[in-house]
Amino acid sequence: MVEMNFIVRPGDVTSERSIGGKAWALSRLAASPWADLVPPWLALTREAFVRSLEAGSVEDGVTPPLAEDVRAALASAVRELLERAESPDGARLAVRSSAVGEDGASSSYAGQLLTRLNVPQDGVEEAVGQVWASAFADHVVHYRRRRGESAALPPAVLIQLMVPAEAAGVAFSRDPLGGDRLVVAASSGLGDRLVSGEVSGETWRLARSGEVLEHQGEDDSLLEAGQLAFIARTAVGLENFFGAPQDVEWAWSGGRLHLLQSRPITTLAGGGAGGRADRAGRRKILWDNSNIVESYSGVTSPLTFSFARYIYEYVYIEFCRFMGVSRETIAARHSLFHNMLGSINGHVYYNLLSWYEWLTLFPGFSLNRRFMEQMMGVGEELPEEFLADLKIETPGLIGKVGEALRLARSGLGLLVNNFLLERKIKAFNRRLDEALATPLEVLNSLPLDELARQYRALESRLLRAWDAPLINDFLCMMAFGLSRRLLEKYGGEAGLAYHRDMLIGQGDIISAEPARRIRAMAEEAAGDEALARLLAGGDQDAIWPALAARPKLEGLVREYLDRFGDRCLQELKLESPTMADEPGTLFSSIGHLALRLAGGGEARPAAEALPPLATVIGAGFWRNLLTERASRWARRLVRNRENLRFERTRLFGRVRRIFTRIGVILAGMGRLAEPGDIFYLQVEEVLGFIEGASVETDPRALAARRREEYRCLAERPDPPSRLVTEGAVFAALAEAAQSGRGGNETAFPPERLKGLACCRGEVTGPVRVITDPRNAELRAGEIMVARFTDPGWITLFANAAGILVERGSLLSHSAIVARELNIPAIVGLAGVTGWLATGDVVRMDGTTGLVERLERASEPPLEPES
Repeated sequence: MVEMNFIVRPGDVTSERSIGGKAWALSRLAASPWADLVPPWLALTREAFVRSLEAGSVEDGVTPPLAEDVRAALASAVRELLERAESPDGARLAVRSSAVGEDGASSSYAGQLLTRLNVPQDGVEEAVGQVWASAFADHVVHYRRRRGESAALPPAVLIQLMVPAEAAGVAFSRDPLGGDRLVVAASSGLGDRLVSGEVSGETWRLARSGEVLEHQGEDDSLLEAGQLAFIARTAVGLENFFGAPQDVEWAWSGGRLHLLQSRPITTLAGGGAGGRADRAGRRKILWDNSNIVESYSGVTSPLTFSFARYIYEYVYIEFCRFMGVSRETIAARHSLFHNMLGSINGHVYYNLLSWYEWLTLFPGFSLNRRFMEQMMGVGEELPEEFLADLKIETPGLIGKVGEALRLARSGLGLLVNNFLLERKIKAFNRRLDEALATPLEVLNSLPLDELARQYRALESRLLRAWDAPLINDFLCMMAFGLSRRLLEKYGGEAGLAYHRDMLIGQGDIISAEPARRIRAMAEEAAGDEALARLLAGGDQDAIWPALAARPKLEGLVREYLDRFGDRCLQELKLESPTMADEPGTLFSSIGHLALRLAGGGEARPAAEALPPLATVIGAGFWRNLLTERASRWARRLVRNRENLRFERTRLFGRVRRIFTRIGVILAGMGRLAEPGDIFYLQVEEVLGFIEGASVETDPRALAARRREEYRCLAERPDPPSRLVTEGAVFAALAEAAQSGRGGNETAFPPERLKGLACCRGEVTGPVRVITDPRNAELRAGEIMVARFTDPGWITLFANAAGILVERGSLLSHSAIVARELNIPAIVGLAGVTGWLATGDVVRMDGTTGLVERLERASEPPLEPES
């Protein structure tokens, strides 16, 4: 908890504005695989300075004494911090400035603000005053004015345990002088003399592989080869975690690495990725795939991306019209809708600026913004510099009245639609059934022009009338955020735990139905060990004849494929084969579960009942009534959201079949080398070729070129989950593409990792890291580890003892289904697939979000195994 807004510790919910750039970077590291490498610290917030100003003012560079409540909070926090030192009596502290913008991507404030090292406990208060006073020195005021910044912005203060360093220095994940290299600089003892330029120390330049290319200095033995390689790998890992080249301050002590700071490199020669050279006036774009990676993982085909981009464009235009946004406003913002998605080296990303700008079209932006961030599962808030780019003007009196009227009208509209939602969902499902009424055998006999007309009909009848899912999603965004806010306000941590657990076991979420059906089929096969082993092996040629001898089980399997045949791994990617096409994973899951049940495996226990709400948030009629209604509202909308996703699957399944059939016909005509090449063309290219509106005369050559291009993209590591581009996107990505840096390259982190708890329960057991679930299997007692999941992973959920996922939020599919099936689960575990290897034994706690590695199967790889 934050004490009076004065003290922030690792893991506390805060913002860069409150604790400054330096402490904010350390705060982000608290949720990373390198959290245990950061020496214990706390931050004294800017609010503490403001509180102290109430008793005095800044005069002649001297700040007022700390207010009594600030002094008390600081003294208590420092005592607690010192207790974490190996030798508390002799421990010393580093007291540093942490200003907004300091150690940022555009400015470093290097040497401008004060740092005090080796500060004893009784000297902390004096050091804090000196750091505050340094912000008002003439040279700092001049520095800020030259940069067009406020001349009187007090810093937060970072207080950190000193590390008795044997060697210390800095590591650049990119050479500031240019080139695709890393730089490590070191000196003996503390690194302050190296950073200040007092000593030259030792410098190594290394290739991305870790090979030493150059050494400068006289003491090459200051760092051993293993230490040097470890520092370099950590710097690369931090670059991937933060999404920009990093300047890392480190110290080596007691046989281990300590991370003191990590900040963006503010100048890169050549103005490459992350560089700031010649940047004036160039527009930045913030890209994030924290949530959408669940639907579009890895490299995504041109056909899928063009289809998805079209859907997002027109569906959200229709939603704006529905919400009363004028046609003139929509027309003026058309580029916003056209650029809600982007393709970054073949990977689908949200263009976050477009999403936030979309929200500004509706009243109550500040509230909607927070709710959207929670629902989309983005890892952090929109930085202030991007928020400023949205140019949100503060309205005058008349404007405020108009805004209030708009808000009231929108609120009334949402209220009406909330009451009509169930009726709208039924009407939507009826339209979907009518649009998909053409039998598959008829669809597979249609010529090219009729197939194109089938697709156009889906566009007009469904994609431009996607009202029920959109209304439900928007209401869900509000209900989820409101219920969470109320429970946190009245119940604190217990309220947040209640908010998570109240979504367990709703019983009618369709995404959990496949797991229940798989269990029923496994129970049917459990009495026949030979059949169970055959199913576990996944040999389809032998399985179907064997099932013919078991009519009841065969009927259950065929019912499952009829119902869920369009569900597949990465089911929103049109290039993904469906479960009906490749049922091997289904058979394997049934077989392994049948063997476990035959061996005495117990059924999963039912979820614990929720405690009475009053025991969580306290007494109070209106408090309980409001919170209970908001929670019930959120449960209903989350259930609808997950069920409507299944209806979306049906639409995507039909679109997949239309284009797959077109690919077969074009390949038969010699216009494509093979049917699968259809996925390397965009939707309008395919339809334009059929309808006579294409300028492309040789789709075969175009598809072949793209096939090779996307093969190369698939061999590169994934880009980071969040990144920033400036100017033309293709130019900003050029350096990253050449270096091949990705978001999953991880140094050897410590033995504990913390993520977002989704479903309670503690499990100890071996893990299985799964990157390609198509041929994967989970054995009894194994914990599934994945970068992300989608509905196609459900066949693996049925056998999982626990679930650990690198990406995701409380509303992601893995969280929803895990809660429904009562499987202990943690999401948002940054770097977990690189941290763990198959066979490692861990203890996971689905209540706290903590994962602890107990045993290593082998040395952890830099990349997850396939």
